[in-house]
Amino acid sequence: MTSGGELWIETEVNEKNQIVLTFSLNLPEEDYSLELLEQEAVQKALRRCNGNKSKAAVFLRIPRHTLLYRLEKYNIRIF
Repeated sequence: MTSGGELWIETEVNEKNQIVLTFSLNLPEEDYSLELLEQEAVQKALRRCNGNKSKAAVFLRIPRHTLLYRLEKYNIRIF
């Protein structure tokens, strides 16, 4: 599998004081899996949230138990 895909996540606060997330995905030409994308999204969310699993789950808009499952599934270690 070729790596090299990039997922960019940007946040901003709009005029109604709401957090707005903007996702941008740049994929390589071939051989990129949804699992790899998911791993990268989880890792980047954890980095952005300084390793806080609860905050990362909120950031990804998934239940905390789902994040914990993904961490175990992909053998992702926190700092």
